[in-house]
Amino acid sequence: MHDDAPRPYLPDGGITLLGPFLTAAQVTARTGRIPASFRQPLLKIACGLGAGCAYPSFQFDNRRQSVEVAFLAPLLIRRVGHEAACDWLVRPNRVLDFLSPITWLHEDRDVRRVIAALPHPTRPLPGAGEVTEAEILAFERGHPWAPEPYQARAA
Repeated sequence: MHDDAPRPYLPDGGITLLGPFLTAAQVTARTGRIPASFRQPLLKIACGLGAGCAYPSFQFDNRRQSVEVAFLAPLLIRRVGHEAACDWLVRPNRVLDFLSPITWLHEDRDVRRVIAALPHPTRPLPGAGEVTEAEILAFERGHPWAPEPYQARAA
């Protein structure tokens, strides 16, 4: 790796996870939906010893997944694991004037700047070379920023 090559996402001091966290049952009680029914993926932290998953509560507002997380989660988990995605969303970011991506978007600032600040992948992108950075950034054009969170359609 060259000194000027992009480095995979790993913040100084390692990844920090901020709670509170919800269990699958708590997500269902809060939103009225089981975690697997969300159209966009929920960020989750795998728990040891068969405890299932924990879901960071910052990704929910009122009774649904926040529009910010619904937009960013698919982009993030293509590049980094769920734990790193959770860390990146709440960590102050130099490119975003030292605001966290979640705070930046809550303040209705430029979405393109958040996309430009996405972490460099820590693993190969899906498609083993078939997906380019330009295609990932084109996600914004194909999925415009919506004023309402994505909702799963009723069967």
